[in-house]
Amino acid sequence: MEYNLKNKSIMVTGGAGFIGSHLVDRLVKEKPSNLVVVDNFFLSKESNLTEAKTNYPKLKIFNQDVGNLFGICPKCGELCKRST
Repeated sequence: MEYNLKNKSIMVTGGAGFIGSHLVDRLVKEKPSNLVVVDNFFLSKESNLTEAKTNYPKLKIFNQDVGNLFGICPKCGELCKRST
């Protein structure tokens, strides 16, 4: 099954960890209109996203625990409005 992610909005939770950052690198190649990473950086680091930030300058990164959706949604704006 193939998905067309071009011009879609995507949020990756835990996107700065080892697996999440590789997923983000792959998603960047799909050319989404919005790509947001939410991570609390407990076991991860922002430097894992260096390649993604270089290849996708619009990448939004939030240092936030995903358990606090009320803290995330105001920051993500339109992306959260579409997902609710």
